[in-house]
Amino acid sequence: MNKFGFQLRSLKLVGDNVEDAEIRFTSGLNLISGPSNTGKTFIFDCVDYMLGKGNIPTAIEESKKYNKALLEIEVLSSNEIYTLERSIIKNNHFNIFCKQNLLGKYKKENDNDNENNISFFLLNFFNLVNKKVKTNKRNKKRTLTFRDIKRLFMVSEEDIIKKGSPIFSGHRTSATAEQSVFSLLLSGIDDTLLIASEDPKISKAKNTAKIEFAKEIISQLESEISKESKQLEFDKLKDKLSSHSEDNNRLNENLKQLQDKATLREQERSEYWTEIRSIDSRKNVLSELNKRFKLLEEQYISDLKRLDAISEASAILDQVQPSKCSICGASAEYHDNDCQDANTECVKKSCDIEKNKIKLLQKKLEETRQDIDLEIEKLSEKYTCNAAILKEINLDIEKNLKPQISNIINEINLNFEQKENLKLDISNSQKIQEYSQLIESLSKTKVVSKEALGSDNKLDDELKKLCDSVERTLDGWKCFSKNKISFNDDNKVWDIVISGKERKSDGKGFRAITHSAFNLGLFKYCILNNMPHPGFIILDSPLTVYDEPEEKKKLETQNIDKLFYESIVREFGQQQVIIFENEKLPETFNNDYPINYIRFTRLENNGRYGFIPI
Repeated sequence: MNKFGFQLRSLKLVGDNVEDAEIRFTSGLNLISGPSNTGKTFIFDCVDYMLGKGNIPTAIEESKKYNKALLEIEVLSSNEIYTLERSIIKNNHFNIFCKQNLLGKYKKENDNDNENNISFFLLNFFNLVNKKVKTNKRNKKRTLTFRDIKRLFMVSEEDIIKKGSPIFSGHRTSATAEQSVFSLLLSGIDDTLLIASEDPKISKAKNTAKIEFAKEIISQLESEISKESKQLEFDKLKDKLSSHSEDNNRLNENLKQLQDKATLREQERSEYWTEIRSIDSRKNVLSELNKRFKLLEEQYISDLKRLDAISEASAILDQVQPSKCSICGASAEYHDNDCQDANTECVKKSCDIEKNKIKLLQKKLEETRQDIDLEIEKLSEKYTCNAAILKEINLDIEKNLKPQISNIINEINLNFEQKENLKLDISNSQKIQEYSQLIESLSKTKVVSKEALGSDNKLDDELKKLCDSVERTLDGWKCFSKNKISFNDDNKVWDIVISGKERKSDGKGFRAITHSAFNLGLFKYCILNNMPHPGFIILDSPLTVYDEPEEKKKLETQNIDKLFYESIVREFGQQQVIIFENEKLPETFNNDYPINYIRFTRLENNGRYGFIPI
């Protein structure tokens, strides 16, 4: 299915303290029928206005209580829903919403000098943004607008019966641009390449200068491309670039793995280093304790010697004979010898008790020193082991992991440099191709107008396909006995010819039918050939003025209303066709076909009165 364009989903009028007037549309056939003065033409005018028409729709009595219109559209390529909001009281800008979020304010159609206008917004949905159309025979160009293509998919009640070509609006000054727009829809090629008419000598000189300049650029670009790239085709260069990207991914993955491993080893090194420092600190504490215990041991030995000396002195004093006191000079008989004996024995006993205490402390001290020496020994062994492991980790990091990481980083940098150089070579190769195409184009300026249309033969082929599409459409309606369709490309005609007869020579009923067949045929052509199209078509009163012969009226299977609607449902079930008609859907219509049928009755309390609630 052609995914160009968009489809209408609803048209709504809103006002203050009044019920909304709304009509909804679906894919496939949408038939809005009913008698006059029920709002059908007003709906057409409102849709036209919401698609960029400059003039506010002519107000009808019922519409005067409304102040703005909202048109909801669905983009076929993304299924995104947009809502276009515009005042119907004064001609001003559009507010455009997506999912109730305001995208911005857009200017009306004729302000197309920048991207902030409704034309740019709508044309973007079927790849016709910034296309050029010529406006005169001297190839003066302007930017395509949405209103340029409007008449090819939206036909009013007055236009559908006119004698002129469906391609032309009737304004002589617009004919060249309208032909260009029609050719654009047929071929998909705009008039960008057209060169405005000027003196052939000047034109030739300019082209020659452009060609020489392009050749100089090509020469410069070729000198910047590496010898290796010059030997490879363009596709091979892209494959090589893809290979560099794969290598870069692989190298980055390897680098990540090595960095993760290095991180783990760093964590191990930190843990062992912390433990070694802890061991070293503990050993220092224990060594300091040993020093202090040694001093304590020396103190114990000194105390024992002092106690032995006291004990020996006491024994010697015990053997000394009484004599005069050395202090007071008293005779021996005046001394208290009992007291002396008791003190000597007491001193000896006290010394022995104290010596035993000290020896016990010496024993405990020795046990403690042995425990400390054993702990120091174990710590030394653990220190030596951890130091060896730390040395191995340092060696692994410095001699193994760091060089590997450094090498991979160098490879990544080299691969990146080669990749960037290759990108530059590819870019230069593309530019060389573009400048070569420009040189080829400039060398053929004599036929540039034909090339812009895709060549005369190309346009002839597309016109033939379009005529076949219109012919199949008319055959399905069985309103002509013979429907051999051709195209008269005379600049003053540019219209289909039916079995050798110009369309304008028919009555207005037949003109409405063939005008409809042309627009529907063009729609089908765009779908089948994947050409840009708005994505929907609106026809106002295609059958109203057509009166069938009596013999066909008697044949239900030949009824054109039935055949007309059924063929649209079959051919455009996935697209959108909106028909406004006075007459209701024929009873012979196959009800198995899906259709969005809205019937206005103009009767109160009997169906839907009209577009605007009463």
